[in-house]
Amino acid sequence: MRVAKENIDVQMEIPGVVIRQRKGFGDVRGFDTISSEYFSLAAGVDTTPLFVGLEGDLCQCPHWGFLLRGQLTTTNAAGGQETVHAQDLFYWPPGHNVRVDDDAEICAFLATLLELEGMAPAVAGTADEALASLPGASAVLLDVAMPQVDGLELCRRIRASGWAGPILVVSARPGPDLPAKAAAAGANGFVRKPFENAELIGALRALLAVEASAP
Repeated sequence: MRVAKENIDVQMEIPGVVIRQRKGFGDVRGFDTISSEYFSLAAGVDTTPLFVGLEGDLCQCPHWGFLLRGQLTTTNAAGGQETVHAQDLFYWPPGHNVRVDDDAEICAFLATLLELEGMAPAVAGTADEALASLPGASAVLLDVAMPQVDGLELCRRIRASGWAGPILVVSARPGPDLPAKAAAAGANGFVRKPFENAELIGALRALLAVEASAP
C-alpha cells in the first residue's frame, strides 16, 4: 500500500508547519515492539533470496516507511506488484518481497515479532556477529534460513566453540526430519513456523528454566 505525499490528509497547518497523517495505515496486532531502520539500497537488489524458507519465501514482518529517493517494486503472496516512488509513504503487510528499481534510500519502521518480556534480545546479522555475541548470552534463537551460513551450520559452529547454553531453532522449511537435523546440529529445541508468539516464548522459557535448574 503506497500513498503519495500530496494525497496524505493535512491535519494541521500553521506558518512554517504542515502536519499530514494517514490513519488506519496497517495493523500491528500480534506484534510487540517497533524498531526503526534506514536503508540505502542499490538498483538491482532483490530481497527474494533472503527469505527462502519462510512462509511463501516472503518476508513475514510488516513494514511502514517513507521512500526518500529512488524507486522500489514490491510483490505480494498473490503475485501482485506495486511500485513505490520517491516521496511515497508505504505499508507492506506480512508476505512480500522487494526489488530495487533505482538506487533508493528508505526511512522505515518494522513491527518485530519478538521482544521477550524481562529479556534483552540482541540481533546478530551474520554468523560471525552471532559467534562474537555468545559471551554473556543466556540462550540463542536461530532461524534455519539465514544468508551465507544457514542456521543449522551456525548451530554446529556455536557448539564447536564450546558454548553450552540452550539453542532454539525455528524454521518454515518443509520436511519432517528438520527437528532431528536441528538436534543433531546441537539444538535443544525446535519450533515450526508460522507459530503463535506464546508458543515461541514458552519454548524458549522452558529451555531457560532447564538451564537454570542444571547443577
